[in-house]
Amino acid sequence: MIGSLRGRVLERLTDTTVLVETAGVGYVVNVTPRTLGELEPTTEAFLHIHHHVREDAETLFGFLDRDERRIFGQLIETTGVGPVLAMSILATHSPRTLVDLVVAGDVAG
Repeated sequence: MIGSLRGRVLERLTDTTVLVETAGVGYVVNVTPRTLGELEPTTEAFLHIHHHVREDAETLFGFLDRDERRIFGQLIETTGVGPVLAMSILATHSPRTLVDLVVAGDVAG
């Protein structure tokens, strides 16, 4: 399993993906808009990775900090929440805000 990547951001592929080169290998990494905003092409980056493995695909999800990756992992363990929905939730709320919403019992958020 891939737990982190350190390398050069080659390009922003879409609004939610970047290409990061590490040791001559380019990895397509799904990111939130907040993370995307911090990743400039040709700069060095470090991402905490969630390596999502399914029968038909392997997908990398990258996060600037461990808390965001941890919250992502907890979200996808929730029934009915897959990686795409979890990324959408993190695009809307910071990890701290999500914790505050859960503690307050605010499911409408």
